[in-house]
Amino acid sequence: METTTVYRVITEAVRNGACEKSAGATDWKTLVWLFFTPQGTEFCAEHSYPAIDQFRAMSENVRKYGVFVDAGVIEEYDRDKIGVIGATEATLTYTDPTSVHKVIIMHGARARLIVGRYAVVRLYEIGENNVEIENDGTAVILR
Repeated sequence: METTTVYRVITEAVRNGACEKSAGATDWKTLVWLFFTPQGTEFCAEHSYPAIDQFRAMSENVRKYGVFVDAGVIEEYDRDKIGVIGATEATLTYTDPTSVHKVIIMHGARARLIVGRYAVVRLYEIGENNVEIENDGTAVILR
């Protein structure tokens, strides 16, 4: 598989209608930051972008910034932003009520969200995924 670069991902996104200001992304950290912005998430949802093959090609570069691609089974607790992509099965626990947590699920991923103690989670399900939510009745899930 050919190497995916930040430049290639951004160039294709801009060609497909992403904001021209996105072209300012020059490293993986900035690219992931864009992915989690409201405009970036909206663009990715509308275009199902990046494609799963592109995510796979960049998976090693974006994992440390919270985007897990074909990662198998993972558990993350109270991560403010996380992307669960492809063959990843995540159990995510949110109990911190001091911030809005953002969860993006794409390309057939599976996620179990355990939420409580007045936590707020903004959940984006892009495409067909499998999501299970266990709420103690106090948490808010925004979809």
